[in-house]
This record gives sequence, structure tokens and C-alpha cells, in this order.
Amino acid sequence: MKPSTGERLFSFGCLLVLIGISTCLFFAFTSGLRYVFYAGCLVVIWLVIARIRSGHFHQRHLVALREAFSAKDIPVPHLKESYSYGWPSFTLTFQTEEDLKLAKEAGCISAFKQKIQLFYDHLGGAENPFDADRAVWATYEGWQPQVYSVE
Repeated sequence: MKPSTGERLFSFGCLLVLIGISTCLFFAFTSGLRYVFYAGCLVVIWLVIARIRSGHFHQRHLVALREAFSAKDIPVPHLKESYSYGWPSFTLTFQTEEDLKLAKEAGCISAFKQKIQLFYDHLGGAENPFDADRAVWATYEGWQPQVYSVE
């Protein structure tokens, strides 16, 4: 799936805001300090737009999660979104280990991974494409990694 028009417009808008901030700072040093105020306003507008975009992505991920778990009687896990090395990453946290096992057996986690793969398929290049299997981690509350002795 290629980037949507909204994502392209956001990228173009970010470029325009960056150019505007640079121009305002240039004029601030050469003409007057009122341009510092204009640059500050552009930064605030940029942050507001980025926050709105982040909320839009979060809602899109929640809808995908609900759709993946809708047909089954498995509780919907808590979704935590983050970034790792510039790639989006997702953690699904279930209440119990049994819920996690049921979700795996029912294919809910795989369905969520497929939806995430569709959302971010355009990221990366031919040599390093986005991989939803690496991006989505499923766990349960109270999970502790097993520690093995080297001896």
C-alpha cells in the first residue's frame, strides 16, 4: 500500500514549514526580531498538525485491532505503539497467558499483523522492507523472560 494522499500532503507540509522556519530565522537575523515570533508560530502549528496525525494513526491501529478480534470471543488486548530504530512497533498485552494462546490459535494476531503490513508496506526499500512479524510483539501481563545459566 502506497502512502495515502494525506500522508504525502503531511510530508509536503512539513517541508514547507521547515522552509518557512528557516526563512523566518534568516530574516530574524537580518531584518528584525518579529520574524522569530513568526518562526515560533510555525513550530507550534507544525506540532499541532503532527499531534493530529499521530491521533489519526492511533485510531487506524485501534480499528485494525478491533477488526482482527471482532469475530472471536477473545478479549481485545491493550495496544502500545512505539518506534524502534525508526520503524513502527506494536505491543499487544493480554490479561492472561490463556488469552494470548487463544488469540494465537484463532489467528487474531496474524490478522492484526496482516493489517499492519498493509498500512506500512510502503516503508523501507527493496533490501530492507517493513516486516510486521518483527513489528508486532504479543505478550501477557506478568510475563517474565526465562533466564538461562551460562554454566
